[in-house]
Amino acid sequence: MKTTVVDPSEIIIENSGSQQKDTIHANPWARLLARFTDYALFLFLLLGLSWSIHQGSTPKEAVWSERGWIPLEFFGWIPIEAAFLYFWGKTPGKAFFKICLKQGKRFKFDFRTSLRRSFNVWFRGLGMMIPFINLVCLAMAYYRLKTVKQLSWDKEELIVVSHGAIGRWRCIL
Repeated sequence: MKTTVVDPSEIIIENSGSQQKDTIHANPWARLLARFTDYALFLFLLLGLSWSIHQGSTPKEAVWSERGWIPLEFFGWIPIEAAFLYFWGKTPGKAFFKICLKQGKRFKFDFRTSLRRSFNVWFRGLGMMIPFINLVCLAMAYYRLKTVKQLSWDKEELIVVSHGAIGRWRCIL
């Protein structure tokens, strides 16, 4: 019985015919802008809902008259972001800034993974939005993203984040 040995240089891999899109990896500023775009949209939605419930008062009195603890609103974004990642694979801010999250071959995550990632971003990446703690956490995330090119919550869930080229008009807007 004769066995045939195949040299690795003889292996032919067929291309699928699709072109790879040009991606830029580890853009911390685009990620920050996308995150805070999502937060701004969410807080405006909360402001509008609160204002519609409290028709006779100004928007500021309707939302922040009883308490001034803003980090709770950011905590409320966690399940909403997880739902966006579960159903569409990105949030409005990520879509606007051409940020793509991918776990293996999947562009959408299961809800548990989405929820865990959203919580870890809020807790470790933003320091629960507590003043001064969040600045330290953001600085550490920036440094890690620039040096290692991946953040701990993405590494734990085996998520690869890629960025498309964005124009200046998106950042200005």
